[in-house]
Amino acid sequence: MRKKTADIIEYNKNFRKENYDHVNLNLSKGKKEIYKKRAAELGLSLNAYFISLAEKDLASQEPKDETV
Repeated sequence: MRKKTADIIEYNKNFRKENYDHVNLNLSKGKKEIYKKRAAELGLSLNAYFISLAEKDLASQEPKDETV
C-alpha cells in the first residue's frame, strides 16, 4: 500500500511542477488571517482569492494584452 501512496504523491508532485507556476508571498503579520477570512466569506480559498484579485486587475487594463 505504501508504494501506491508514494506513486500517487510523486505523480501529483510532477503534475503540479509541469502545469503550475509557484509564487511565494511575504505578508505582514496578521494579514494572512484577514485575507483568509475574507476569502472564506466569498467562498474561496486564499489562493483563489488572490488569483481573482489579480485577474480583475488585469481585466481592467487597456488595451487587453492576451499574450500572457
